[in-house]
Amino acid sequence: MLKLMIADDEKIIRETIARIIDWETLGLRVIGVCKDGLEALDLIMDESPDICLVDIRMPGLSGLDLIERASASDPDMNFIILSGYGEFSYAQEAMRFGVRHYLLKPCDPDQIVDATRKTIEEHQKRVRLRELEDSETLRQHLFRTVHEYAAILSLHPDHKDAVLEKLLALMDTYTDLDFQQAVAIHFFTWMYDESPYAPWGPLSQLLASFRKTGSADELRSLVLSCLNALPESPPTSGRLPKEFILQCIDYTRAHYDDPCLTLKWIAENHLFMNVDYVSKQFVKQTGERYSHFLNRIRIDQAKKLLSLGNLTFYEIAQKVGYGNNPQYFSQVFKKITGQTPTAFVQSL
Repeated sequence: MLKLMIADDEKIIRETIARIIDWETLGLRVIGVCKDGLEALDLIMDESPDICLVDIRMPGLSGLDLIERASASDPDMNFIILSGYGEFSYAQEAMRFGVRHYLLKPCDPDQIVDATRKTIEEHQKRVRLRELEDSETLRQHLFRTVHEYAAILSLHPDHKDAVLEKLLALMDTYTDLDFQQAVAIHFFTWMYDESPYAPWGPLSQLLASFRKTGSADELRSLVLSCLNALPESPPTSGRLPKEFILQCIDYTRAHYDDPCLTLKWIAENHLFMNVDYVSKQFVKQTGERYSHFLNRIRIDQAKKLLSLGNLTFYEIAQKVGYGNNPQYFSQVFKKITGQTPTAFVQSL
């Protein structure tokens, strides 16, 4: 199911749109209803929605600025614009970022549904085309799926039979034994990371046993044996912090100055994991959303640069990842610290 975000500074409009349309029948799940551009950008950074229904004029960060920043980090994100009378010039400007649908307020539910259906079709066509053209994308998709199975099993040991069925079905996607071995190896490697209570001995020995199998039947038998050895429920204590969260934190600290940095990019290109799972685990293990963590890191660095007194706000905004938008930098700075950059400098 695709993810939908709605952003409009008029409460009655955003809540009515979210409520009166049966989004699930369209294959969409509403993941957030935002009151301004800043809130919407935070949600985009955390959840990476597939479709964003946004008002072109919002306080804090306009819909146009929001689309520009989000498109820079995720060109595949889809936007449907809501614009008032006389704001069509803004909608035309948004077309530069690939926006193909705009609705003039007031609009009725049928217009919204029609634009959404067309956007879904365009999105699905792009996805299918990319999968056909890029075998590497397909490979990564397969192994992200494998990781999802490992994550499900580590959290819900009672789903063992269902996971086994899905894993074997995935292995049967290709008859090539090397491919089937790769699926098994990736799955159990992730299981070691997800489940420190895994009962199979050293990981290197287990992986070597998969590589030594001489037939698909032998491999399936070994996979079945390993999964049957798992306990029905995980221990109640002793779980270790997940390594991929530490990797995510380390990568963010090293690349916070990249204005296009998002959790989705890290998950898919650095961790090779599902962004929804990483997002939920990040909150669970750190106690904060990724967007807040990233902004906190950036603002901490900005405070250090401000204390030096030799850079303009524009230069600092660029150096800490807010691109060429010092106004947005100032808004986030005040949101995190409770004071503007100017007030902070004066307090030194």
